[in-house]
Amino acid sequence: MKSFSLFVSSPPTLSHQCADALLFAKQVIQSGHQLRQVFFYSEAVTIAMTQHQANNSTFNLHKEWKEFAEEQALILKVCVTASLKRGVLGSHEAEYADQVSNLSTPFEQVGMADYFAVLKDEPDTISVQF
Repeated sequence: MKSFSLFVSSPPTLSHQCADALLFAKQVIQSGHQLRQVFFYSEAVTIAMTQHQANNSTFNLHKEWKEFAEEQALILKVCVTASLKRGVLGSHEAEYADQVSNLSTPFEQVGMADYFAVLKDEPDTISVQF
């Protein structure tokens, strides 16, 4: 059994790579491998917004990621710095800014160090970037 870590940085609405990452994640599980983490960075963090809107011609990628994570009991990690730059606020950040959180569960804001900690702690983990 192999372990995988996904690093998703492509925008969910302008690229197919965020959808490809989801398909890859599903294939990892279906093939009997382990998915250690999914980390969203850069423009990909907007997938975590509760108001994320799907294009009419595409399936609802936000909903699909949520359902997959819930089925697998997986927390979807979102870079806190990248998300704040793009207006994605968790409950702590929203309270500090006197606004309302727009971070959807099971997405969770973490530092980029969390992503690298998994790779350091489990050096056999294969990292795949989308």
